[in-house]
Amino acid sequence: MSSINGNVITLDDFLQDHGEFGRYQAFVWFFNSIFFSLTAMQLMGWVFVGAELPHRCLLPNETLNASYHSISIQDIESIQCFIGNDSCSDSGFAYDESIVGDSVVKEWDLVCDESEKKSRVSAIVMVGYLIGSILFGSLPDKFGRKKILLIGVSLMFVSGCFTAFCQGYYSFLVSRALVGITLPVVETTLMVMGIELVGPSKRTLAGIGQWFFESFGLLLTALIAFLVNSNWRILQIIYTAPLCLIGVYYWTTPESPRWLLSKGRCEEATSIMEKVIKSNGHNIEYKVLLEKMKSISKSNENASASYNYWDLFKFPSLRIKIFVLSILWTTISAIYYVILLDQQELSENIYIGFLITAVVQIPGYVILIQMIQHPRLGRKMSLIIMLILSGSCLCIHPFLYFESDLPWIRIVVSTMGRFGANCYYSILVLFTSEIYPTVMRNTGISLNYFISRFGCILAPYVLLLGKYSSIIFGALSILSGFLTILLPETNGMQLPDTVEESENIKINFSTFGKKKLNDK
Repeated sequence: MSSINGNVITLDDFLQDHGEFGRYQAFVWFFNSIFFSLTAMQLMGWVFVGAELPHRCLLPNETLNASYHSISIQDIESIQCFIGNDSCSDSGFAYDESIVGDSVVKEWDLVCDESEKKSRVSAIVMVGYLIGSILFGSLPDKFGRKKILLIGVSLMFVSGCFTAFCQGYYSFLVSRALVGITLPVVETTLMVMGIELVGPSKRTLAGIGQWFFESFGLLLTALIAFLVNSNWRILQIIYTAPLCLIGVYYWTTPESPRWLLSKGRCEEATSIMEKVIKSNGHNIEYKVLLEKMKSISKSNENASASYNYWDLFKFPSLRIKIFVLSILWTTISAIYYVILLDQQELSENIYIGFLITAVVQIPGYVILIQMIQHPRLGRKMSLIIMLILSGSCLCIHPFLYFESDLPWIRIVVSTMGRFGANCYYSILVLFTSEIYPTVMRNTGISLNYFISRFGCILAPYVLLLGKYSSIIFGALSILSGFLTILLPETNGMQLPDTVEESENIKINFSTFGKKKLNDK
C-alpha cells in the first residue's frame, strides 16, 4: 500500500481500498458542482445585464420613446454622441432594442461621455475580488469548508438581490462590489470540496468534471438572457434566485472529512466515511473505522495548526511554487480579460458570441480528461501545451487583420486561442488544488486569486497599445509555459495534508512522465 508517510495509512489509501468515487461521493460532488453553474450565472450575467445597446442622440423634435431607426443609417452614424458640436447627454438617447431590449446601460445612459461608468462596474468587481481574497480566503482552512461556503453563497444571494433592486448607479456599483467580495471564497471552496472526498485516480474526472457545470451555467446564462431581454432587473433576479439552494445543500451534504481529520475531529469524519464505504458496498464496524480515522489524523500531527498568508512563505519549496503559480494565475486572468470576455469578433450578436465562447469549452474538457491523466503528459505537460497554444494564437492574431479577404482565419485563430486559454485555466485550478496541502489549500489558492486580479487590472492599460497588445499577452503565456517546468507533477499522487508532506514534493525540471509520491 502506497503512502505519503511511509507505512502510515492516509485518507487517499483508505479511499483506494474502499471506493474512490462511489454513489455518496458522486452525490456530494454533483450537488457541489451545481453551484459552479450558479456562480457562473452570477458573474457572467453582467454581460447581458450591462449590455451596450446601439444608440444615437435624440433630435430636438423627438420624444424619449422615439425609435432608433426613425432616421437613416447615415444620420445615425453622425449623431451617436454629438449633434454638431453639442453633446447629446442632456437631450437623451434613442436605443436599438432589436437584439437586447434593456440593460443598465440603457436605464442610466452609460454611453458616450458616461461610458466610463460601465467600465467602472467591471473594475469594482475586481476590486471586490481583491478584498474578498485577502479577507476571507483563509477562513475555510480555519473554520471549515461547509460553514464558510454557506456564508459566502448567502452573501452572494443578498448582494445579487440588492443588485436587482438598485435605483441608482452608485448603489448598483456597491452591490457589484459586494458580489465581487463573495466570489473568491465561494469559487475556491467549491473547487477544494470537489476533490477532497474523491480518491486519487478519480480526481481528474472530479476536478475537470466541475467545469462542465460551469459551461452549462454559461449556456443557461445566455438562454435566460435571450428569453428575458426586456427587463434587466427581472433577469438579475432569475440569475440570483437559485442561490437559495444553499439551504438544501447545507443540510444534505457533509463537511470535508479531509479537513475534519486535519483538525482532529475524528468522530465527525468517521460518520461521513461510514456513509461513503456503505454506499460503495463495504462494511466496517464503527469502532474499527474510528480507530482508522484516528490513525490518519494522528499521522498529521502538525495539521491542526492554523496558518495565515505569511506562513505560506516560510517554506522554501512552497515559496517557489507560489511564485510560479502566481505568474500562471496572473497570466490567465489577463488573457481571460482580453479574449474570453470579448464576444464581438465571433459574432455581432451578443447571444451567439457568448454561446460560441461557452460551447467551445465543452470539447476541451473531454480532451483534458484524457490528457492530464495520461502517464506521458499529466498536469504539467498538458498545461505547457495549452499555454503555448493560447500564447501562439495571441501572437499571430494581430497580423491576420491584414488578411481582410479571409476573416474566417481570424475567427479560427481566435477560437483556438479561447480553447487553449480555457483548457489552461481548467488545468491550473486542479493543479493548484493538488499542490497546496489540506491545512492551507484554500489559503494558498486565495492568495493566487488575489495576485491574479492584478492581471485584470493591468490588462486594460496594455490594450491601449492597440491591436499589437495581444503579442505582449501571448509572449507572457509562452514564458509562463517555460516556468511551469519548475512545478512538480501531481498526476496520480496523493493529496498532501500537512506542510511537511507538501515540502517533500520537490520542485523538479522533469516535464514528461509522472512521478509517484512515494518514490520521492
